[in-house]
Amino acid sequence: NTVGSSLVENMVKETTFGDKLSFTLPDGTIVKLNSGSKIEYPNKFSDTLREVFLYGEAFFEVEENPNKPFIINTSSIKTEVLGTSFNVKAYENESNASVTLVSGKVKVKVKMLNKDLVLWPSFQVTFNNDTKTYSHEKVDLNKVLSWKNNTLIFDNEPLSSIIPQLERWYDVDIRL
Repeated sequence: NTVGSSLVENMVKETTFGDKLSFTLPDGTIVKLNSGSKIEYPNKFSDTLREVFLYGEAFFEVEENPNKPFIINTSSIKTEVLGTSFNVKAYENESNASVTLVSGKVKVKVKMLNKDLVLWPSFQVTFNNDTKTYSHEKVDLNKVLSWKNNTLIFDNEPLSSIIPQLERWYDVDIRL
């Protein structure tokens, strides 16, 4: 696979449980990768597209370029943006995958339902892989993005949702 005259290599950034990582993609997009997450991307984007694959959770501040859409693929959702900031959460072992928009505008494709949704700031789309349903609602950005500031906020969440987050965050195994 080549772009121009340069050989394109797939790059991988990965965090173990308990770790987080901030870095910049070749186009200038800033990524903050949450614990237990992995992102794959080319060392050089093509002339027409910027595409990455995410397993887990990451916050993106996409470098604006109207001529080169930025696409984040997960197993169940695909997010397309031109320049904006948002959070994508799609851990392979969890039922829900979500996209939360902070600024700008994004289009989210729920792959299994072949459904496109446009998000506005402070809105989140969540797809449940088990029930094959989705929700689209306004959310508290402070709660959704608290992990970026080394804080976890739980508000009336079931223990079954909290435990996997704590296990990743602290790299521990919790048994009840």
